[in-house]
Amino acid sequence: MTRTAWSGVACRAVQTQTPLVLVTQCSVEGSAPREVGAKMLVFADHTFGSIGGGRLEHQLIEQARSMMAKSDAHVLLQDYPLGPMLAQCCGGHVRILLEKLTIQDANWLSELGNFANRTTWTKSDLRGEHGPRRIVLS
Repeated sequence: MTRTAWSGVACRAVQTQTPLVLVTQCSVEGSAPREVGAKMLVFADHTFGSIGGGRLEHQLIEQARSMMAKSDAHVLLQDYPLGPMLAQCCGGHVRILLEKLTIQDANWLSELGNFANRTTWTKSDLRGEHGPRRIVLS
């Protein structure tokens, strides 16, 4: 998956009001299946991208689908000690952000897609339903 391919998929989904959750790996301590910034989109019946597979990814898909079913659940930030909590052999610790995306997110998702060919980009004035978003690509 290219760095911003997910944004085009997400933008089309929110424009058709297809429920989805954006899953982002925010931090890694020790060994983990994926790097900081890895993303996955979770839909009711499929996913796009990967957070690294295994029990972590399975757990995140379940949580994301649970969020989709709840009207008041929009953002969830969680820590996962991979060895003790999920019995994953890599044994590191990750922090994961789950964000339910809606039609209100279409503008910043569309704008992000315009920067797909940049090597480094920092922007802090993207606006979504829950206020400004800061996205850093490198």
